Amino acid sequence: MLLDPETFAYRGVRWVAGVSYYVDGKAAGGPLVRKGTVVGMATRVATVVVDEAGDRN
Repeated sequence: MLLDPETFAYRGVRWVAGVSYYVDGKAAGGPLVRKGTVVGMATRVATVVVDEAGDRN
């Protein structure tokens, strides 16, 4: 999880390879992803409170 260092608000998530592996397996000839490589992430840009579902600010 990624937290704002000042407010500790949730800002996103990051996925990191825990072990080295080949994409689709070594026999498939896929690329090697080394342990510690960031393989994905998602961030929250803004959060708002609305009156009804589907409302936008």
